[in-house]
Amino acid sequence: MSRAVTDHPGHTPASYETRDLPSRPIVITVVLGTVVTVAIFALLYVFTVLLEQHVQRSAPPPNPLAGVVPKEPPAPRLQPAPIKDLLELRAWEDDQLHQYGWVDKANGIARIPIDRAIEILASKGLPARPEERQP
Repeated sequence: MSRAVTDHPGHTPASYETRDLPSRPIVITVVLGTVVTVAIFALLYVFTVLLEQHVQRSAPPPNPLAGVVPKEPPAPRLQPAPIKDLLELRAWEDDQLHQYGWVDKANGIARIPIDRAIEILASKGLPARPEERQP
């Protein structure tokens, strides 16, 4: 047998809330929240306008050359055949890598093919620095 617990003698238990929530504090809270929100947005707008005016007043004058824009870029303006140019560059690079030639004939500096250079390095090894003696 379950009995409902009551705080007051003679009070009959109910299965739901019998009192209403007071509406006055709720209305006051909503109105104050709305007023505060609108006031914050208004202050932010005023501060933004004032900051923009301050920035415009304190900004240095623009560079007099800033408005001068050349009508066309300097020559050469176009690469008429980029694929052909790339193929020519690759062919020149291949010639440099795979053929003998002079780098500086006056000083006796020549180049050798890359495959031959790899063979020489593989057989002789890289030149090493002489070891320093520590006192």
